[in-house]
Amino acid sequence: MLQLTGRSLRLALSAGMSFAIDLDPLANFEAYGAFCGIMVCVNDACRQGVVVIGDYSTHTPEGMYSSGPGRSYEFPVERKYVINAIHPAVRLITIPQQSPPPILAPLEESFALYWGHPQACAASIRTAIEGITDHLGQPREVDGRYIPLAQRLKNLTPQHPDLAKVATAIKDFGNIGAHGNTVEHEKLLAAYELVEIELRLLFDDTDNRRDILLGKLKT
Repeated sequence: MLQLTGRSLRLALSAGMSFAIDLDPLANFEAYGAFCGIMVCVNDACRQGVVVIGDYSTHTPEGMYSSGPGRSYEFPVERKYVINAIHPAVRLITIPQQSPPPILAPLEESFALYWGHPQACAASIRTAIEGITDHLGQPREVDGRYIPLAQRLKNLTPQHPDLAKVATAIKDFGNIGAHGNTVEHEKLLAAYELVEIELRLLFDDTDNRRDILLGKLKT
């Protein structure tokens, strides 16, 4: 989990907002612009620091104000922050160490794209699916002929029916992003969780490790 450090949060007004506030101080209650901040992982074993940037907007809830000294008014302000980027990118799922580069690389790329470029993020997750099919013996080319991903997933169905079902759904979702259509962050998170489940089944050696450790106790 990330936590904001000290007073690192900084706000920068959008063009024209300063002039609008000079003309009418009440405009400050509807201000908007960009923000940046430094956050640090609260896990003592990690303590990774990141820089967060994005957009913010402020507004006063309708009808909410209170009278202040000298017949002035104090307005409660709500501020909304929308993250556009985190650097370095934070892993949004757990990836087994045994995952090969053709799977790991596009996933790492997708984490950086998640916040500001959801369409490109979906396309990168789809590329990770390509890497999974390659790993399971369904290459992209055979004798110089390109094999569509849909066909390769179909070929995997007899041995890996659940994975093929999940991968097909993510493939179709990734195609939406690749064509520039709107991609919802909620659906991206669902795709990530499905990928995490399948990678654990493919590369997590917990069961094998358990058997090895039990064997050591018996020897």
